[in-house]
Amino acid sequence: MFGYSSCLKITFLFMSLQDFDLIIFDLDGTLLDTVLEISQSVNAGLQALALPLVEPHQIRDWVGQGAEHLFTIASQFAIMQTADKTPLTTAQFQTGFAAFMAAYELYSGKNSQLYPYVRQALDQLQQDGKHLAVVTNKVKHLADLALAQHNLLHYFELVIGGDTFAQKKPDPYAIHYCRQHYQVAEAKTLFVGDSVTDVLTARNANVAVWALPYGYNHGEPIEKSQPDQVVADFSVFLK
Repeated sequence: MFGYSSCLKITFLFMSLQDFDLIIFDLDGTLLDTVLEISQSVNAGLQALALPLVEPHQIRDWVGQGAEHLFTIASQFAIMQTADKTPLTTAQFQTGFAAFMAAYELYSGKNSQLYPYVRQALDQLQQDGKHLAVVTNKVKHLADLALAQHNLLHYFELVIGGDTFAQKKPDPYAIHYCRQHYQVAEAKTLFVGDSVTDVLTARNANVAVWALPYGYNHGEPIEKSQPDQVVADFSVFLK
């Protein structure tokens, strides 16, 4: 069983890309802008319950902690827009959640887009011999679907979803698993994400973390989470 590192946190500031052998990426809000397809999927679940629909900008602030957590927040918000504000029963929640997940499988990867320079950067990193992995709280098979739809799956030997292990981000288990798989030290590992959850995951795993400012961070500037570096976009990997 992997555990939290007892070592003092390594100072990663100003390290260059050449210092890393393993680069692990978040998915939603980092590699792909998926807010539209997630919104459509959530709204399918809400519609099944005859609840008010939500907007993509609201979904943007709620994603990052897994599908059940997202639908819980969205359904509670929608209920507060109704006249009686009656909470869902367990059976009602499961009905809505099932409709959400069915739609999510239908839409995954189809109404999303790559962020700038992502494909060029992954090409370059692969050519440079870097080990590349994805660690996301999205359900594993939906992550695979989204990556496959954008022809990105072949870049990653490891794609770890929120249901791959019992632990999910910000628990560091998945990062430790990737490091053990590739036999890469903490100091040679970089995690790239867009949210406070990603920063906490990296901190818990004692690895470096670079953050993108354009993703889904609950409406907060990513700088507040204090990653080692904030990078404007994936062009940083082409320098």
